[in-house]
Amino acid sequence: MLQKALVVVLVLASVASFMSCGGTSSHFVYAAIPDANQIAVFREDPYSGILTQLSGSPYTVGDGVRAVVLHPSGKFLYAANPGQNENDVSLFSIAGNGSLNEVFPRTPVGTLPTLLAMDPAGGYLYVGNALSNTISVFSIDSGNGGLTPVAGSPFSIGLSPSSMQLSPSGNYLYVSAPSSTGVIAAFSVTAGVLSSSPISLTPTADNNPTAMAIDPTGTYLYAANGGTANSISIYTIGSSGALTQVPGSPLADASHLPVALITDPTGRIKEGPSADPAADPPGPTLGPIRLRPVRDFLRRFRIPPLPLKLSRFPWRLIRTENTCMWEISLVECRRLATAGEV
Repeated sequence: MLQKALVVVLVLASVASFMSCGGTSSHFVYAAIPDANQIAVFREDPYSGILTQLSGSPYTVGDGVRAVVLHPSGKFLYAANPGQNENDVSLFSIAGNGSLNEVFPRTPVGTLPTLLAMDPAGGYLYVGNALSNTISVFSIDSGNGGLTPVAGSPFSIGLSPSSMQLSPSGNYLYVSAPSSTGVIAAFSVTAGVLSSSPISLTPTADNNPTAMAIDPTGTYLYAANGGTANSISIYTIGSSGALTQVPGSPLADASHLPVALITDPTGRIKEGPSADPAADPPGPTLGPIRLRPVRDFLRRFRIPPLPLKLSRFPWRLIRTENTCMWEISLVECRRLATAGEV
């Protein structure tokens, strides 16, 4: 019962976070709540990590709001609405106090948009449409956040995207999809335009690759195999954008059910949420990384019972059975030198 509930929370929740420039007083967390058609906004204390919901939050938004992504300027937030009679993307302007104001009209996209990605410069927005098997791509007006479809959008990919990641260079888009074996398709990207066919199709260790993450240098791609494999696959990213699995990958762990992955800006920390957080053994070592739970880094605080997951740092979210207490723990990824740990 707890395992199923935890998986649902992590799959349905999408969170973006922002720290304003010029100080440590303005950290904000934006959480999509699909069942309630809302986005909740919290201010995060930069020292304790405690979240305080803003006045006026949560905001009622599009039906089934699923994915959210922040513009790197911190001025705009985008949300994908895959609910009934929606299939569009909302644009919100962000005030200095973190509050949201939706800018209408909403932008139509493909059927069942569940994924959003943005290039590091904030020039293009990518929307994964799970039912129409397409990727919609828009150029972003840096002044007002407005969206304009790029030539050829939406792009048919022949796959139902389950996760999507853009390389730090913005030159390659990776899309994972369920199939008989599971697959990661790599597309080259030029000014938002996808290649007409994948530059590579890489089978995964599970028929349901649930999430991906790319380290900040663009050297490694990690894939969560959250179906029956219960593992994390690791690939090197070649100069052409093609993937090569690291020898010894995937990392198997029968006590975990990874459903989300994230790296911190330094590439040292990475998360694979566990369905059984009590069973966190020391993590395995593989090639250049070691995954290990950091048990002494644990915060507890009370917030409304929302499907919420922080993403300014890589957190794992656990909701206890009968209270509004949430536990947040950290999983550490340490790089290894040839002769031992750095």
